[in-house]
Amino acid sequence: MAKANETAEQLEEMLDLEGDESETEETVKPITPADIADATGEDPKRIRAYLRSQYTRPKAVHGKSWDIPAKVAEEVIKHFTPAEEADEEELEEVS
Repeated sequence: MAKANETAEQLEEMLDLEGDESETEETVKPITPADIADATGEDPKRIRAYLRSQYTRPKAVHGKSWDIPAKVAEEVIKHFTPAEEADEEELEEVS
């Protein structure tokens, strides 16, 4: 879990989502499958396939760029973070 949280934080920093509260949604770079792939080390195609299976999009946006909400991105990152890594890091934190 710690790895997923750390990765989510890295993704937020990379995308500058923690910026000034006065920023509008238009000024924040959308999160894409490629961003999640960079954060997890997975193939972007695999990320998109998972998103399609878990978070279906309306037909009107099929074939268009992805704009993934931060909460969904965090859940996808957690999904692609190996449980063994998370368990090992949690054990290290407790020690």
